[in-house]
Amino acid sequence: LVSLSRYLPQNYKVAVLDRVLALADHGARAKLLAALVPSMSGDMLAQTLAAARELDEEDRYGSSPRSDLIGALAPNLSPELLPKALDAVETIKNDDSRAAALCGLAPHLSPDLLARSFTLACELSEEQKHGRSPRVEAMRALAPYLSPGLMQRALRAIRAITNERDRSKAIFATLPYLPSHLLPEATIAAREISDDLTRVEVLSALAPHLSPDQGQEVLDEALQTAARLPMTSDFGQSCCARAILNIAPNLPTSLGERAMVMARSLSRLKEHDRILRIDVFSELAHCFPPDLRDEVLGESLDEVAGIESDAMRIEVFCKLAPRLSPEMKVKSLSEGLQTAMRLPEIDYALGGVGRWSPRAQALCDLAPYLSKELLPQALILALELQDENALATALIGLGPYLPVSLMDAALTTARHMEQGYDRVRTLSSFLQYLPENSRTTV
Repeated sequence: LVSLSRYLPQNYKVAVLDRVLALADHGARAKLLAALVPSMSGDMLAQTLAAARELDEEDRYGSSPRSDLIGALAPNLSPELLPKALDAVETIKNDDSRAAALCGLAPHLSPDLLARSFTLACELSEEQKHGRSPRVEAMRALAPYLSPGLMQRALRAIRAITNERDRSKAIFATLPYLPSHLLPEATIAAREISDDLTRVEVLSALAPHLSPDQGQEVLDEALQTAARLPMTSDFGQSCCARAILNIAPNLPTSLGERAMVMARSLSRLKEHDRILRIDVFSELAHCFPPDLRDEVLGESLDEVAGIESDAMRIEVFCKLAPRLSPEMKVKSLSEGLQTAMRLPEIDYALGGVGRWSPRAQALCDLAPYLSKELLPQALILALELQDENALATALIGLGPYLPVSLMDAALTTARHMEQGYDRVRTLSSFLQYLPENSRTTV
């Protein structure tokens, strides 16, 4: 009935609404009412909004039928009904549920109602109950829509949050919307964070919003903070690496060399987390001119040889490929294809239920980065697969990148597949890459 309601006359829609409103299960009632919302008239929306007050604030599964329904109603409510929706939110006593309702309403509120919502958000608990702070979640949802005056109040409220991780999340949410005159206060808020790694994250996120000189000063401070992290343990070096990763995207050339010296000193990562070390090198590469950039990326590629897992090695090759020069890309992806050959053709999921092809998946992952010189080699590897499901997967992954000269061989192979399902899905995937005359035949 709910699915049909959008096509029914008004009197039938009202009858369906009455049936749903009579349901005893509050969770089911809220879900069905939410599904009906797009086909409701103004009177039906008002009736449903009034009915939302009767729903449970929280059910036994931790969901909130009342806040879920208010959120579903929000995009369809008229300016006259939105104040009543906020009135309904005020009746919610459970902080998590009230925060969820405010999050749903936030994009649709007028300036006056946003001020009311902000006041409600400030009254929410900052204590985490389900892994999230109600106050922080509401602040993050409201941030894009606050006026400069409310944003200043929000920033002061954020600085009062005692949990530093929650405080940093709230600062992150407000940064894109802060007017320039509030950025100095945001910088102070970032510097007030005592945990070094968290402070580095916030300072790094703040830097792009500041003037070039101020941004460089903040990044320099973040880099100095990262250098003070304990480096004598695996955990300490991992923290330092993650700090550098946060700083790297906005790091100017003048600070790149210092960051690279720090990255090279993370020797413990060679055994503990080599992929993290590679990530740091590749992220820092942009700080250098082209000749030195290739040298840094070359160090990343040298580290790949120490990765024991062939599947992980493929993942790293794909991650590095967009950053490499054409010559380095051909060399690394050629090695990637050789690595793909070593992967098993078929592997079984945990418990022996279902199977997949690591080799076919590797070819799919490498395909977007392969040059015209390497595509024939990749196609040969795909055609050597004996399992038709794996063969179909590999051909579908390679299809968008095959030139006409190679597509004929792929088409011929697909046409001769014995399994109808694999034959159909492979040929269907090729259709959009074929010329009109060939498409009709396929």
